[in-house]
Amino acid sequence: MGKRPTTFNTSKDDWTAESRAAKELFDKATSLRGPGKKHLPTKQANLVQGLAFMRLCHAWENYLESSLLRYSVGVVSGVHPLPTLNPSCTRSSLETAFALLSGGRTSTAYYLTLSTPSQITAISSRVFSANDPYSFLDTAPFRSHLTDAIAIRNRVAHSSTKCKAEYKRVVNTFRGQPVTTSIGQGCSAGEFVAESLAAACFPGATAGTAVFEQYLAFFQHCVNRITP
Repeated sequence: MGKRPTTFNTSKDDWTAESRAAKELFDKATSLRGPGKKHLPTKQANLVQGLAFMRLCHAWENYLESSLLRYSVGVVSGVHPLPTLNPSCTRSSLETAFALLSGGRTSTAYYLTLSTPSQITAISSRVFSANDPYSFLDTAPFRSHLTDAIAIRNRVAHSSTKCKAEYKRVVNTFRGQPVTTSIGQGCSAGEFVAESLAAACFPGATAGTAVFEQYLAFFQHCVNRITP
């Protein structure tokens, strides 16, 4: 993992590059959707848009791991109030910090599990003894937004009964419908993340933009809070 870092620049730069790549993929699929040889058939466009959302979630989780490790080696951010590190979890290098937070594993073979809010704060609570900058992720409304993102992402990759049920709940919640309402067999995750939402459903989001774009704004809002 290289020498000990002194800033969060790599974490934030990687997030910016990876989230931008996901947005470009989403936009490309949107622009090519339609009939004709120069366009993507609807099913393929939906698939690409779903993969773009998966890539966005991957960028977010990469950022979480990267920033947590940097906090663990003593990098100071502009967050207020200033977080207090747990002395027993302070390490001199990213590699030793990873080993501590992963239970003795190496970053070349494993990654930190940082999908759900409880997983995130279970690790961050070991790093900080006070003013944990990640703790807000496991409070309303952030907890539900992150949980819903997982349900959408999982529906791109899986078709289990559980995944379908969670995805159906999320879609109906966003549409303001009873959670038992049928969403139709054709409502893929890629199609759903391209739907425009009349209201701004997330902190940092803009009304009238697609689910994908609102989640991008939401994740960026969280990044700005964790490492200002």
